[in-house]
This record gives sequence, C-alpha cells and structure tokens, in this order.
Amino acid sequence: MTRITVAPGAGRSVLGLRSGALAVRVLAQDEAGARVALVANGALLLAGDAVTVQVEVADGAWLEVVETTGTVAYGGPEPSRWDVDVRLGAGSTLCWDALPFVVSHGARTHRRTDVHLGDGARALLRETLVLGRAGQAGGDLWTRTAAYDAHGLLQVEELDLSRATRGLPGVLATTAAAAACRVVDTVLALGWSPAADPGPDDAATLLALDRPGAVLRWLGSELHRDTVGDRCVAAWGDELAAGRAAPSSHAAPSSHAPPPAPARVVPTPAPARDPVAPSPSRPPRGAAPPGPPPRAERAHPTFRTTVTEEYA
Repeated sequence: MTRITVAPGAGRSVLGLRSGALAVRVLAQDEAGARVALVANGALLLAGDAVTVQVEVADGAWLEVVETTGTVAYGGPEPSRWDVDVRLGAGSTLCWDALPFVVSHGARTHRRTDVHLGDGARALLRETLVLGRAGQAGGDLWTRTAAYDAHGLLQVEELDLSRATRGLPGVLATTAAAAACRVVDTVLALGWSPAADPGPDDAATLLALDRPGAVLRWLGSELHRDTVGDRCVAAWGDELAAGRAAPSSHAAPSSHAPPPAPARVVPTPAPARDPVAPSPSRPPRGAAPPGPPPRAERAHPTFRTTVTEEYA
C-alpha cells in the first residue's frame, strides 16, 4: 500500500510517506503543502496485482500528485485492481493529473476511486482510460468513482467497459463508418464550480453537478487527438491554486533556493590605547593566544518530513 499524508507545519509542512508498489518522491514543499511524484517500483499492473493508494490532506493543507509514467494493465489469468482512497480536511485542496491507464489485450482490471471532502475542500482529478495498446482492442475494465462532501454523496459513476458491454448502444458504440472509441478522458472538479471554459471540442461534454463540481468527458479513438483534457486541467488547476491561502512571509525557502546568507557581523571600534597597558591586538608575553572569533550563526530551514519506505 502507498500512503501520503500532509499537514501544515511551522516553516515546512509535515509529510508522512509510505511506499508500496508505488514509491513517493518529494518534488517541492512549503509550510502548507507539497508536490510529490509517484514512481513505480516495478512492472505494473500485472495480472493478480492489487495496488492501493491512500491520500490524506489535513485541514488547510494542499497536495499535488504527479505521475512519472502511465500505467499498463497486462493480460493474464487473474484480475488486477487499482484502488484510490482520498480524504480531504476542511479548506484543503488536492490536484492529481493522472497519466493514461492502458488496459491491454487479455487484462481484467477493476478501478475504484473514493473521495471524501471536508467543509470547503476542493479536488481536481483526472482519469484517462485507454482500451488496448497499439493494434489491440483492449481487455475488460470496470471502474467506480464516488465522491462525498459534508452533505453526503456528491457524485457517483460506475462504468462497465468490458468487451461484452462497451459495444452496446449508449456505452461506447459507434457507427460502422466511425473509428472505434478507445479513449475515455475524464476531468473531475469537486467542491467548487469552475468558471474557466476549456474551449470547444466536438468530442467533449461538460456537465455540472447538483452541488459545486463539474465533469469534463472526452471520447475518442486516439489519445493524441485529446487536447481539451490538457486545457481543462490547466485552466481549472489555475483556479484551484488561486484559491489556496497564500503562504505567510516567514515560509521556509524552497529546497532549490540557495541557503540564506549568514548574519552580518558589525565590528566594534577599538578602545583607546593605554600607554602602559598592552595592545588589545597583542596579548601579554606568555599569555595564551586568543581563540578565533565566534562565527555568525546561519539560519537553516527546518525539515519535518517523515518517510517510511516499503517495497513489495
């Protein structure tokens, strides 16, 4: 199991990281949140694999999750699973722009995403499903997404994209003259109603939820033709970032910034020389030489990151 927790901290946020099939790497961090990357520890997703990712963002914190590569679900005799559980505290934000999830020939895969939002929490999630690699029709895929806010169920969707079902009318069926629909790209905004318009696209549908939230859905035959999904994530992501509380003036510097300059030492004027007393710069004969002057203290940022690595 892979687990990510983040909470605001004094000078730097407090991170709890646990790596399983996916390793977690910190890319950036400030006093209120962090940007982390998920890196596969091995080949994923093989038949029989079960990947679980848990995300918990404390009150007032923010988290951005990025993926270094897409995921391929490979065929085999046993089904595979991909489960994500997200819990957002009051006033927190999460942005997770996931890379494509490819279901190759012979695979039988179940995906589940559960999101629980506290008061004022907001989330921006993306799920791009690709049925089959190049030249393949793709395996069987079942997905379920459920989101809950402080008032109850906010959005729920179950998709049966198995080979026996997705060709039926109203699912992914197309006319004989059109190319088969193999790509389902979904951008989900939860907890607020985005004002930005991702732009026109004949293959995209924009839906507003009953309570604050929106869903953008793009259907197509080739992933490289999907441009509205990237535009949507960029526009809605800017809104999400703008809504975050600006960090205070005493935020710790970035890990990529140079260390702060040492404190400036102002020399004091030398005392008037007494003709009898020895010079302050030269100790009396036989006396031990003075030690070096005290060094100015350097201020270093305080890191409060807890990392626990577990490898499957």
